[in-house]
Amino acid sequence: MIKLFKEGNPLMVPMMFLLALGLKWAFISQPLAPLNPVSGGLLDAFLYHTLWKNLHPSTLGALAVLIIVLSGLYFNFLLNSRKMFQRNQVLAAVGFTIITSFFAGVQRLQPGIIMLPFTILIFRYILILYHTALPRTTLVNIGLLAGLGTLLYHPFWWMLPYCLIGLTIMRPFRLNECVLLCISFLIPAYLLLSYEYLTNQWNPIAHWPFRTPIKRLPQFNGWWAAAIAISLGWIFTGIGQWLAVNRRALIQTRKSWYMLIIMGIFTIPSLFYPLGNIYEGLTILLLPASALGSHAFLTESHKTLSAFLFWILLGAAVVFSWAILNQKMV
Repeated sequence: MIKLFKEGNPLMVPMMFLLALGLKWAFISQPLAPLNPVSGGLLDAFLYHTLWKNLHPSTLGALAVLIIVLSGLYFNFLLNSRKMFQRNQVLAAVGFTIITSFFAGVQRLQPGIIMLPFTILIFRYILILYHTALPRTTLVNIGLLAGLGTLLYHPFWWMLPYCLIGLTIMRPFRLNECVLLCISFLIPAYLLLSYEYLTNQWNPIAHWPFRTPIKRLPQFNGWWAAAIAISLGWIFTGIGQWLAVNRRALIQTRKSWYMLIIMGIFTIPSLFYPLGNIYEGLTILLLPASALGSHAFLTESHKTLSAFLFWILLGAAVVFSWAILNQKMV
């Protein structure tokens, strides 16, 4: 089964779409009810007051699934184009499609899904910094994307320190480049606040990220615990295989993987701050997780184990999809 998604198979992308349709059809035909967004940002008001009230629930479910699948494919294409894998394949996109089926809120059209393209584009531009001779345009693009993303989805503010770290890793440190990145990050907010001031709608506090810490632990849910345990088992297996391959990789490839891991580290706090943002943050976190986990399918020395793990994940995705639709996972 894994061979269908590796280099040399002309049907690997069509098979990827068929797999996604099979796993996600339940969420399209029986879409989950939308929840009041809590992350803060312009997307909250737009989704809650516009899309969710004017579009049919099945349309919203299909749109969310389409963004997930296309984002996973483009992310996989980016990893392949940067030689982050030894051979071309779509296993990272397959892993992303499978693991997003483990968790309920990821299937809703929520801000985290809309921010997937922003996250992938920022990651792409950071990788470009390694070999570009004229980084100013790239830095401005990174800053604008991160700044606009923060206005749309407040927990995206972590992209600013992430981009600064990426700049220092991919290029020799230059203070003027860091300043240019920070200025570019502030431009979207400057334009929006200028418009609000000129139209007598001045309200800068509305665009400031807020903090709502956890006051008590959520109630234990066996389905959630199983989903997290299976996901972590797959990811750590992939990390073990990645460490073995990473020792022989080029410097540029190693730096690219380090930036992907740092992305995941910076995303983790958004699962808990603000309170209730777990699904939005989890959607973005699953991008680097699926890329690392896909190494578990690429090992040549343990093909039987890789195939067994793949079928476990696929079966778990079907079971958890059923559990979600029957309201057993919340």
